[in-house]
Amino acid sequence: MLAALRGLLDDTAKAAFDAHMDRAKALLPLLRERSKTLLELIDNTKPYLTDDVPIVEQGAKKLLSEQALELLAGLQSHLRATDTWDSGSLEAAVRQFSEQMQVKLKDIAQPLRAALTGRAASPPIFDVMVVLGQEQCQKRIAAILN
Repeated sequence: MLAALRGLLDDTAKAAFDAHMDRAKALLPLLRERSKTLLELIDNTKPYLTDDVPIVEQGAKKLLSEQALELLAGLQSHLRATDTWDSGSLEAAVRQFSEQMQVKLKDIAQPLRAALTGRAASPPIFDVMVVLGQEQCQKRIAAILN
């Protein structure tokens, strides 16, 4: 499947794909569930095959309200203190933060998804965070806040 996907990419996209093969391998099963065609699968992989901050799509922009950005700023600090960067630990950290802020998990998870992927829908956000890694997540959140 990875070879077929790679074969449809232009040279620039192939270079990005090769540079982030680990991300592609980790997310491909989750992205495949959300894609009806190979072209849709290619599009769905784009936010993960770059170290650049993703462009926020129109549908995701409405998730980034002023209140959501304030929550993301607080969450960013909270995530810096997270020692273990795995799905379970990240979920626990974000849940703890949402309880502290007295908001629902979705009120943080949806803006977080928009900040990390530029999209309103993605594979499970804690899996996305693991695949992107702590440095990349912090970079993408910081870019949305500035």
